[in-house]
Amino acid sequence: MPQLHDKGYKRLFSNRTILRQLLETFVREDWVKEVDFEKGEAIDKTFIDERYRTKESDPIY
Repeated sequence: MPQLHDKGYKRLFSNRTILRQLLETFVREDWVKEVDFEKGEAIDKTFIDERYRTKESDPIY
């Protein structure tokens, strides 16, 4: 069962600008400074599992 706010979070994280702001504001790790947000490419998050059911993952870059 999907969580109550799951769709809202997926929508937020699908927005490249918001994702960048969240990472730069809340993640205090050196690797965040090395991320090239301009070259980030969204990957199709829909796939078919081994039982031929359509599944959708969280946003992937």
